[in-house]
Amino acid sequence: MLKPPAGAKGVALGMFPGAEYKTAISALNASDALLLFTDGLYEIDLGNGAELGPPGIATCAHGLMNLRGGALLDELLAAVRHQAISGEFADDVCVICQDTLLASAPLSAPVKTVTPAAPPTTPVERWKMIEFEAYLLAEKNNFKGDPAGYWAQAEKLVSMPCLA
Repeated sequence: MLKPPAGAKGVALGMFPGAEYKTAISALNASDALLLFTDGLYEIDLGNGAELGPPGIATCAHGLMNLRGGALLDELLAAVRHQAISGEFADDVCVICQDTLLASAPLSAPVKTVTPAAPPTTPVERWKMIEFEAYLLAEKNNFKGDPAGYWAQAEKLVSMPCLA
């Protein structure tokens, strides 16, 4: 998962005319897929006021790394819907998937995708996902409440299996 530049906290894209945004450059591997999505994809009710959050989307997408394009989008949307209490999205959703493999291949060459099994999440990656989700939960409540409670709730969210 691409990370924003250190210390970056900006305005939501398209919210304010004339807003300025920082840029960053990240390298992608030839077999990577770039997913761009609106907050409607992860702001789904999981129960008890919890939301899936960006780390939950990363967990879902990580389990689908062997898929490309439309198949990846279909399975990701199904996995996220499966997590929602209602089985549906509460907000509008836009997801764009750019396969770098397809984008970098010559148009005349056939494309053959051979993808190894997704590597397991490392303890450090998991810790960072929990940290990010705990921050979002605390921020949502104006940083009022018990930090250990936010951490515990974030651990539950990150540990949820996305594909039943």
